[in-house]
Amino acid sequence: MMEKCEDQSGHEPTQTRDAAWEDLLDAAALRRLGGIDTAEGRELILELIQLFRDGGKDTVETLRKDTGQAAWQNVSMAAHSLKSSAGYLGATRLAELAAQLERQCTARTKDIPALTATMEQAIAAHADALIALAALSDQLAQG
Repeated sequence: MMEKCEDQSGHEPTQTRDAAWEDLLDAAALRRLGGIDTAEGRELILELIQLFRDGGKDTVETLRKDTGQAAWQNVSMAAHSLKSSAGYLGATRLAELAAQLERQCTARTKDIPALTATMEQAIAAHADALIALAALSDQLAQG
């Protein structure tokens, strides 16, 4: 039976622990970091995964809190950060949603319902990315 799990923010992801990381992460992005086939590449990727995990809870909280307070500059900065870190690790869906959210925040006229929907989708994609990165981390740790 596939087990659902929650990310650190309490948001329920759409993926399960049994999902393969390859389904959610772009292997080409991981190769650009040095790949998963070399010790140096694995070490770098593991460090980046840990940084992503450590900063993720605060970033998701910023997205939620500041969207609710219409603090668009803060939301835009958090989305930009998420876009970059997700892109490095090959979490393409999350990077695309974060880029969309960043554009929506900097638009002259704000479509609040669309912006809120994008933020929720980005948070769900973040939860999915955490699951995929945990599976990848487990695989890399095994060598």
